[in-house]
Amino acid sequence: MHAPLMDEGWMVECADYPADAIRLVMRKKFGAVILDSGGFGLDARDAAVIIRNLNDEIRVIVLGENGFGPDIYSLEKPLDLVRLKRMIKGISAHRKSLKSTLKSNR
Repeated sequence: MHAPLMDEGWMVECADYPADAIRLVMRKKFGAVILDSGGFGLDARDAAVIIRNLNDEIRVIVLGENGFGPDIYSLEKPLDLVRLKRMIKGISAHRKSLKSTLKSNR
């Protein structure tokens, strides 16, 4: 999935497990994190909550599950790549708008 996102111009880093994604978020700055609900170990729901608690500016998208609440986005499987790209573009536009608002209030 990372290749189509990179084709859109986004910088993408991959982690094998949700716990690895949490470690990346602790070390680097991200605008959004995409978690897949499949896998082993820490589940995506718990990882999403932890990531939001670490940095409430990060938008989290969980693939394969639904019903997370207002601060965590979700997409059911099978994955609709067009919808995912639209969601990321919306997050990106919101972040740019927020930065612009913060600058004008200084």
